[in-house]
Amino acid sequence: MINKIKINFILLCCILFTSCAVVAFYQVQEVSKVDKSNNDLTKFENNDLTIEYDFNSRNGYSDFKIFNHSDSLISIDLELTHFLLNDYAFPYYTNKVEINSNSLLLYSSTNAIKTERSSLYSNSKLLILPPKTYKMINGFNVSELYKACDFKMYNDSTSLIFNKETTPTRFGNVFYYTKGFNSKTYNVFKNDFWISKITNLSHSKFTYWDYKYKCGAKQNNGLKVEFNKYSLSNFFYIKYLK
Repeated sequence: MINKIKINFILLCCILFTSCAVVAFYQVQEVSKVDKSNNDLTKFENNDLTIEYDFNSRNGYSDFKIFNHSDSLISIDLELTHFLLNDYAFPYYTNKVEINSNSLLLYSSTNAIKTERSSLYSNSKLLILPPKTYKMINGFNVSELYKACDFKMYNDSTSLIFNKETTPTRFGNVFYYTKGFNSKTYNVFKNDFWISKITNLSHSKFTYWDYKYKCGAKQNNGLKVEFNKYSLSNFFYIKYLK
């Protein structure tokens, strides 16, 4: 009788612990681009520049690599260049200076040297690209947890698909640049994206386990590690808890 009571008590504790446990879900957002001139989902090109984006991160950032494939020096005016989010324009250059923790952050430019999410900033209004060179630029945060009456949170594998008119999020960049040393004529290069699909996933559907290799040898003492199934440049995710 005592053993039966103990078993029932243990089962009750397990049920209570499970019901109170925090469960992680992931909202995966897929990015589509307006320009269909090439098959790459996150690349834009014109006669002077190639711009490659990589949104794949937690919470989504519009980081990009900008490459000058022309034979001329290119100057990008960061005061005129803007990030656009649902028609709101965020400048890449302002005169604002802010002290944050132990570092001085200059919001004057995103001509940044990337180390994870930290950056070293310059206060120049111009981003200079010599011929046949590229730079890595920190972008803006594009993510927002999508909530709507017809979209149930915490449901595994539920999705909504959008087009350019129905999407909750439109964003991109508009670049203003000159070629050569003395040019006063601006060229305009616009890159447009929208969120085309949003999916809710449980942790088990979002990740998978596999071996990690380096030079053909298994790493992590031969143990499997957890990977993100949606590790592509046109996807990002937002983790939220139930």
